[in-house]
Amino acid sequence: MQINRFGMIGLAVSASFLCTGLFAQGQPKVSAAAQRYLDEAKGLSQIGGYAAAMHRGVCSLAVRQQDPNSGIDTKDRSAIEPTQVFDNLYNVGDRDVGMWLINTSIGIIMIDANNSDDNARQVLLPQMQKLGLDPAQTKVIIVTHGHGDHYGAAEFFRKMSGAPIYMSKADWEMPVAPRTKTPYWSPKPKPDVIATDGQKITVGDATVTLYLTPGHTPGTVSVILPVKDHGVTRMAALWGGTGADSSNPNALKLYSGSLKHFTAVTKAANVEIELLAHPGLDDTIKREDAVRALKPGQQNPFLIGSENYQKYLTMMQDCIQARLANLEGQRTP
Repeated sequence: MQINRFGMIGLAVSASFLCTGLFAQGQPKVSAAAQRYLDEAKGLSQIGGYAAAMHRGVCSLAVRQQDPNSGIDTKDRSAIEPTQVFDNLYNVGDRDVGMWLINTSIGIIMIDANNSDDNARQVLLPQMQKLGLDPAQTKVIIVTHGHGDHYGAAEFFRKMSGAPIYMSKADWEMPVAPRTKTPYWSPKPKPDVIATDGQKITVGDATVTLYLTPGHTPGTVSVILPVKDHGVTRMAALWGGTGADSSNPNALKLYSGSLKHFTAVTKAANVEIELLAHPGLDDTIKREDAVRALKPGQQNPFLIGSENYQKYLTMMQDCIQARLANLEGQRTP
């Protein structure tokens, strides 16, 4: 199968923002062990021709700290064009965070719920209606992790549809950021269904599988889901949390372990399609523009092939290992 180059460029952008919410404080000396990982990652980046973007982001070994002003909302939250990406898969939301919708034979599986009730009323509902989707027919709400830009409107949609909300136990229990820091998030929903590793959720003709991939948060959930591409079933994967504390070896090891786990399950599932919740991090918006302009016979830019999906995860793993090697002087097993 010929792989769409445009899709792989988007993947590199996603990897380049693995340390989202952080800022560089200086470039340290690179150890020989770290350099080996950087070199391997650079080689993998050639599949899309985006080495510069990758090295500016995830493969930079600059010392990073949490941005003390991260509670200030400076993100572009303008609405995106709602798009039917595949036969049964839709994306709505804003330029900062999206919401993926699987339209099954009996209703909708919702993955993430954006920022707030107001955002749902003003942006998400009109977008869903434009796509011909009825939010009242939502059957399941999956929240990938316990940050308000992912759970914000979950309670709103639960009240509208009666759908259960799935989130990991660790993230149900995770403390909520002060409202003074996150005034654009609606309150966290009351605990509902606990998501577990390998859990399958079937709605109509679609079964999604949840995997615990901690690192971004204590209980981040990533998802493997089936999509229809002109009637052909293909497997897609959504990595649930992009970003790790790059100065903390334990956090990086946890993130690395989750990548290893997800690499194994996505390989076994023959995942060919890459998805992410934050559209600005993997060129979702540009790829959706391309989807809407597709002509008969042209390949969907989200379809990048199983081999390249595995290379994408390996590239992220190499860059995490490079940082660990520089922090600890050794490779994580």
